[in-house]
Amino acid sequence: KIMKNENVRKQLTKGYMKLLSEYKED
Repeated sequence: KIMKNENVRKQLTKGYMKLLSEYKED
């Protein structure tokens, strides 16, 4: 259960970083 939660949070962070990167590029 904890592992899954950590994985989800990791994915969210990755998506957030991608969003920031795209925003910075624009």
